[in-house]
Amino acid sequence: MKCGSKFRVELEEIATWWMENSIDEVNGGFYGEVSNNSIPVATAEKGLVLNARMLWFFSEVAKLLGDRKYQLIADRAFDYLRTHFRDKENGGYWWLVDHLGQPVSRRKQVYGQSFVIYAFCAYYSLTDNKVALEEAMEIFSLLEKNAVDGVHGGYIEAFSESWSPIDDLRLSPQDMNHPKTMNTHLHVLEAYTSLQMVHPSQRHSAALRTVLDYFRTYIIDDRVDHLRMFLDSEWVDQSTSYSYGHDIEASWLIWEAIDVLDDPLLKTEFEPIVLGLADSCFASAVDESGGILDEFDVVSKLRKKEFPWWVQAEALVGFYNAYQITGKRKYLDVFDSVWSFIEEHIKDYENGEWLWFSRICDVSRQNYKAGCWKGPYHNGRAMIEVCKRHVETGFEELEKTA
Repeated sequence: MKCGSKFRVELEEIATWWMENSIDEVNGGFYGEVSNNSIPVATAEKGLVLNARMLWFFSEVAKLLGDRKYQLIADRAFDYLRTHFRDKENGGYWWLVDHLGQPVSRRKQVYGQSFVIYAFCAYYSLTDNKVALEEAMEIFSLLEKNAVDGVHGGYIEAFSESWSPIDDLRLSPQDMNHPKTMNTHLHVLEAYTSLQMVHPSQRHSAALRTVLDYFRTYIIDDRVDHLRMFLDSEWVDQSTSYSYGHDIEASWLIWEAIDVLDDPLLKTEFEPIVLGLADSCFASAVDESGGILDEFDVVSKLRKKEFPWWVQAEALVGFYNAYQITGKRKYLDVFDSVWSFIEEHIKDYENGEWLWFSRICDVSRQNYKAGCWKGPYHNGRAMIEVCKRHVETGFEELEKTA
């Protein structure tokens, strides 16, 4: 089957919006923020995660669609990251620079370092640029040397500029201040999967297997098929909620890691775990509107009636991945309902790109179109994955065999 035309069109529209609205022609790189109405905030600080995600996205789009214009944006992102975020003295990448490209926060957030590995692997796959691969492997070595808890295992959240311990480990002010999180481990997994994909080695493979074991042993709560969000140094769960979006995202990222390792035994062991995460999301998070809810509060026992853009994007991939594993039509049905929800409630037909929250939610909650926590990563990646997985619009051909 060919890539579904609807999803390729959406991918190209997302890429076009970012090319037309995010490039900072005055100070270099990309704007740190673009408003909900697609107006750039020229003096906004520029975050490591957004810049790494720009490099990853445009590398992957260029590779998938074969268009030189996308590689030029990837080249720009690669050069800006290495020029303005790289800590030449201590290694790794700073968390935040100002609009002129000068460091504002020099902390080393493991989450951010992981996204740089992920992005450099994509860029290397596109360009065969050896510097990108060498830099990805260097960051991998820095994490293995400095970030691993030598007593209990796992990756500590954050460090100072010189990789020394710090008290405030939080990824954002909204997060709980605990030394280990599901979110950071998920993106370490994602980064190490990419590294093993582009440069297979015993060392990369062993580290990836270890991260998978952390998920199986500590992070996935198999009693309820949800992820434990925040954990202390000894892996004791401190979470107050489940994240449906992370559950479904983890289901397919874990499966991708196992595919890359090409280990039939691991596949057998993890298949019920992966499907358990997808099924818990299927059973609890699918709203009557067709969208996927955000979170479940374990204290109040209430589901959070919000529909962030990224949760819908990850649900598309996660449920289609579950269909590929099982052949069960129910996963295609929910895929279809989520895509309809995106078209009706998430896409911004006036200003382009996707809204942060659906139109069902309070309009005042719309934060920005581009910023430290919103890039072309979740929705762009969903379109890339759908195209790669050969999903036809409406599933006409799939229906003949399902």
